[in-house]
Amino acid sequence: TNQMTTKIKTDVGNKMNSVSYLVPALGESWSHAITSRVVLSQTEQTHRIKIKSKRRDHENGKDVYENITEDVIIRQASLVKSPSKQQKTISFIVVQAGIRQIPTKSKKKK
Repeated sequence: TNQMTTKIKTDVGNKMNSVSYLVPALGESWSHAITSRVVLSQTEQTHRIKIKSKRRDHENGKDVYENITEDVIIRQASLVKSPSKQQKTISFIVVQAGIRQIPTKSKKKK
């Protein structure tokens, strides 16, 4: 919806000399209104990831690295309202390093 109005500016000395221009109907703050809606949710599904973990071995005073696996919850972001994009849902995971795309298993060529 086009929520604009016309504002008329007149010259104080000459009332016949006026200029009109378009402005947001409800003021400047209305022009910055949010027009998109993203819904974040959590699923019942998990994704197994491999993590390289570091711990301190106190006997020899050195760092020890271990490969461990962990199940993380799959989350979703759904674009449900947008003036320019169609609705879409994507899945992602949250790990210590941040938000990540769920890796897809690629088939190895023989």
